[in-house]
Amino acid sequence: MAVKILADSACDLPEDVIEKNGLKVFPIPVILGDEVYKDNVTIKSKKMFDDMKVGKVYKTSQISRGEFQRYFKDLCDQDISSDYIYICFSSGLTKIFEAATMALADVKEEFPDFKLTIIDTKCASMGYGLAVLKGLELADASLNSQELISEVSKFSSKIRHVFTVDDLTYLYRGGRLSKTSYFVGNMLNVKPILHLDNSDGKLYPYRKTRGTRKMLHEIIDIMKKEGNIEKNHKIGISHGDDIEKLNLIKEMIYNEFEEVEIVESMMGCAVGAHTGPGALAIFF
Repeated sequence: MAVKILADSACDLPEDVIEKNGLKVFPIPVILGDEVYKDNVTIKSKKMFDDMKVGKVYKTSQISRGEFQRYFKDLCDQDISSDYIYICFSSGLTKIFEAATMALADVKEEFPDFKLTIIDTKCASMGYGLAVLKGLELADASLNSQELISEVSKFSSKIRHVFTVDDLTYLYRGGRLSKTSYFVGNMLNVKPILHLDNSDGKLYPYRKTRGTRKMLHEIIDIMKKEGNIEKNHKIGISHGDDIEKLNLIKEMIYNEFEEVEIVESMMGCAVGAHTGPGALAIFF
């Protein structure tokens, strides 16, 4: 039986990768004032970051239970015989997993033969994207659904996430950072390094640095000590429209680690609205 992988737009995978794999991606709502957009469908992240640089405030919303019902019913109408696996954004940062789970229960009442499993990766951005890529690779290798679910879950639990942002305001305003961490970080005027805890899928402060180059060296140090990075290791990088910082960290990674593969992209709107311009995230 064919296994088909699904994802949502917080995976931050490059568009060419999505198109090449025929990946179905559920767009996360992005809000500016009274306007509601669909991430990477009716608004692109470059436009959002340009707006944020001049003070416009973007917010996000979760994909609703009703929207998921419609998406899942469409899958039933298109091909109910396939085994679907929705590799999902971290439940520690959004209620998308909860909404999708409730919608699945609703849809199965009408379509009891609909086969869909939802994996809570507890990952975000390109870290989540690496989990989706793993799922696509395993599906291409013809693993059955139970094997694939097990392997993707194990893989997701080991992905390290290291984030840095130019301004903590975006994380705090979006509820992704506590008030204490926000005020301490701002008072010290530091370049914060944050990480995502794989046990609960939430963001926490990790290290503090001063200056961009010092911060990038700290990230490399974390990768060396915690990454077990070997030849052909796949590393994800996402950024908040900061090509200079992206190129600097890529050069440092290639100098430090032998023959690694880097998958890079600009952060999508769903993640970038909460990290802001100038953010950088490394996943390994």
